[in-house]
Amino acid sequence: MDNARSASRSRCVLKAEISFAGGAFRQDCIVRDLSETGARLVLKDDINLPAEFRITLTNRPEVSRAAVRWRSAGHVGIEFLGLATAVPPTKVAKLSQKKKLDEVLAENARLHKMIAELTETVATMKKSLKRFSAEAVARAS
Repeated sequence: MDNARSASRSRCVLKAEISFAGGAFRQDCIVRDLSETGARLVLKDDINLPAEFRITLTNRPEVSRAAVRWRSAGHVGIEFLGLATAVPPTKVAKLSQKKKLDEVLAENARLHKMIAELTETVATMKKSLKRFSAEAVARAS
C-alpha cells in the first residue's frame, strides 16, 4: 500500500453507496478517511469491486467515478476520477426528508412501546394496591 498521497486525508465515518454494472449492483459502505482526491472504504461484505465504479457519499449531492488503488482485508483505497452525474437537488431534499421521516417513525414506535410498557406497569401496580388494600382491611377487621 502506497501512502504517498497528493492530498491529506481526514478521518471520518460517512455512509456511502457504491454501484457498478450500470447500477445493477449496489452496496452500502463506510468511508473512514476522505480527501479531495480519494478515500478509504470499509466494505460490509467481501465483494470484488471492479477497477472502476461509482460512489455516492450521503453528504454530497453527486455521484463520483472512482478507481480502486489498493485493497486490504475489508478496506479499499480509492481515487476519485471525477463526477459521473449530479444528483438533482430535489432528490437530495427528498432523501433528506425521507431520512427525517424514518427517524420520526422510529421514535414514534419507540414511544408507543414505552407507553405500552408503562401502561402494563400501572395495571400491575393497581392490582398490587388493590390486593394490599384488601389484606389491610382483612387485618383490621
